[in-house]
Amino acid sequence: MKPNRGSSIVRAGWKSTYELPPGLNRIKITFGSIFALFFIFFLFDGCTGPFTQGKALYEANCSRCHGSDGQGFENLYPGIRESPYLHEKNLNLACVIVYGSTFLDQNSHKSADPLMPENKHLTSVEVLNIVNYLSWEFGKQTQHTIESVMRNLEKCEP
Repeated sequence: MKPNRGSSIVRAGWKSTYELPPGLNRIKITFGSIFALFFIFFLFDGCTGPFTQGKALYEANCSRCHGSDGQGFENLYPGIRESPYLHEKNLNLACVIVYGSTFLDQNSHKSADPLMPENKHLTSVEVLNIVNYLSWEFGKQTQHTIESVMRNLEKCEP
């Protein structure tokens, strides 16, 4: 038994075809075309820019003091751009982000003034995203892995 023209759906593998009523053109919908539409939507949505999450996390947690441009604010808060932690290989920047002044006081033998807050609420992945964003935006564009961030955070835990 053949379905009526105008309401038929023919399935062949991943492809589905819907025939419109007589007089209208035929529309072919395939899995590939649906996937392509989603991909294009997300591509132009701005979600795939490099370090998007790291930038958003920096803006939410760090930029109030260090500024959106990483320059800091006069003599009140230090800039990120000139931070020695941004340019070293041992990833102490992750420790500075998570433990703030507690880490700075332990390692520089002088009190951090003004106090830098801790960000213990951040996950390791979020810390990694901030570190990679800062490195890309203000540093040597070195990219780190989650394993290296987690190893370093274990070493510097107070």
